Amino acid sequence: FSHQLLTGARKLITPFPGATPLKPTATDTVEVRTTVEPLPLAESNRSVEVIAPHEVPAFVDSPVDLLRSDPSLNLQARAGEGVQADLSIRGTTFEQSLILVNGMRVNDPEAGHLNLDVSVPLDAIMRIDVLHGSGSMFYGSDAIGGAVNLLTGRPMQGGTLVLRSGAGSYGRYWFQHRQSAYQVRDAHSLYMEALAELGPVGLALVVGFLLVPLAAAVRARRRRLVPFAAAAYCGYLFHAGVDWDWEQTGVTLTALLCGVALLVAARRPDGERRTFAPWVRFATVGGILAVAAFAFVGLLGNRAISASVDAADSGHWRASASHARTAIRWAPWSPQGWQLLGEAQFELNNFAGARTSFLKALEKDPGDYSIWFDLGTATTGRAQIRAYTRARQLNPLDVNFAFLNVYNLNIPQPRVSP
Repeated sequence: FSHQLLTGARKLITPFPGATPLKPTATDTVEVRTTVEPLPLAESNRSVEVIAPHEVPAFVDSPVDLLRSDPSLNLQARAGEGVQADLSIRGTTFEQSLILVNGMRVNDPEAGHLNLDVSVPLDAIMRIDVLHGSGSMFYGSDAIGGAVNLLTGRPMQGGTLVLRSGAGSYGRYWFQHRQSAYQVRDAHSLYMEALAELGPVGLALVVGFLLVPLAAAVRARRRRLVPFAAAAYCGYLFHAGVDWDWEQTGVTLTALLCGVALLVAARRPDGERRTFAPWVRFATVGGILAVAAFAFVGLLGNRAISASVDAADSGHWRASASHARTAIRWAPWSPQGWQLLGEAQFELNNFAGARTSFLKALEKDPGDYSIWFDLGTATTGRAQIRAYTRARQLNPLDVNFAFLNVYNLNIPQPRVSP
């Protein structure tokens, strides 16, 4: 059937024998400009500021952060990375400030609100042009205060080396740049993961900590069992750089016990032991107690998170919400409590509360694609598309996006760089 259809289509577009082909008609080229002649920026009488990403500090993470360098702009966002952000210029309202992406207006024609909540990553922006003052002559009434034009360029080709991206971020980088649907959460090598997540300083601290027992083994090398403990410990250090066995508690605990044995073997005799001043002892004990207190608080937060997850798995959403609030109280730095609370509120039909909780979770961690996906589930309209689009940018090959097609939600597929 398809072959016959294509054959008929060819017959329709084939000219009749003897027919005179149509000649293309000449058309005039029209250029539309805001001035009679194009002027260099330095000679223009309009107040235009050009912001380039390569000229700003490295801690800028989103276009909204990039625009904060202009003091004439009033920026308001409900979460990190420009989530549901608004912009006004020189004291005008949000409805009187126009947002453009490559010259195309993106303002919401109905509400005129959340106009800067655009799914354009920072690395895709070549520059941003900010027009201060009335631009209604050229753009319409929604540019009374001015206009902001985000100009994108071709993304960089090839892979990038990311160091010191934060503990636990190796898996996120894999999700964002993977070429297949394999699930990877961390590196097999302990040293490679420490370098990628904690940077050179973190790697130096890890290596320095692990080398202390070896220094003790050199000092106590004449002891009877020291060579055997040192050999086992060296085997662990070598294998930790090759495979992921170091993540197993039994393997790492055995290696650490060998390291402790080496330290004990290298102790000085009782008569040669060094004594420390009282203030050193008190400072050491105080530091140990502070670390222990912090670990205890973290343990309470983790227990509450685990209880909330167990309650959610059992369908007890009110209990899950209660445990999530406990986790927020004991671990206010963690986004997990807010995310679990939002999921419980969503199941209890408290959609407004769920959206608020997910936005608070994004304030803690705007790089977690699962929170963006949850926010898309709890919202509708343009906000839903933006949330799902950001989630897919962070994890393009996630299988959940295939199910969105059932609801006619066509989330754009980002290009994955090798």
